[in-house]
Amino acid sequence: MPNSGVEMRTILDRVVNADLDELKGYVQTVEDALEKQLVYFGNGGSKEENPEGVHRFAVRFPSLIRCTAFVHLYSLLECSLVNLCGHVRKFGSFRESVNDTNKKQKKNKKKDKKHNKIVAARTYLKDVAKVILPEGAVWRDVLQMIDIRNAFVHGRGRIREDKITKELKQYAKRKNPLIEIDGIGRINLRNGYCQDAIEVVRQFFNATLKSIPEKFLREEAKRRR
Repeated sequence: MPNSGVEMRTILDRVVNADLDELKGYVQTVEDALEKQLVYFGNGGSKEENPEGVHRFAVRFPSLIRCTAFVHLYSLLECSLVNLCGHVRKFGSFRESVNDTNKKQKKNKKKDKKHNKIVAARTYLKDVAKVILPEGAVWRDVLQMIDIRNAFVHGRGRIREDKITKELKQYAKRKNPLIEIDGIGRINLRNGYCQDAIEVVRQFFNATLKSIPEKFLREEAKRRR
């Protein structure tokens, strides 16, 4: 186990950014492959009309890959933040864990709009470890990405009209044409959205990691009484 906070920070930074780079490369590789297949069908390369094939490579398959990649991205961020909180708890000798914070948020779900592990991790770092975290547009984007992830996981990509917040509408408008919410609440991710979301997550995690004091990332942290 490294005994330097700087070294631990570097390790976490490299691991997360490597995962993000790999995911970004994967998305681009599959997008390019689907585009080639679409051209093949569209130019008659299949030697017969195949509207179903065109639809699959133009709409269905791209939608599936973007949804899958986005949910994976969300999971990567969630796991990375929980792992970071684990280091902070261990080296800072805090009794409360991020899971304890998450449980508290679930009990107060009427008060707190969002109560998931990403929000719990941020709350843990701010309220338990007293870390001063950056606010701003990147964090607001992450909050909207939580709603989008929930729509894909729990609603097959659709979100109820009464759940479409003003913030989510503004987010979709600002990210247009990368994302669209149609008239029935269906979320459509366009080419380039996942790549953009990956960079948002990168900025958010890097800024969060940079904010953690060195004493919470090294073995010599003084134990609290």
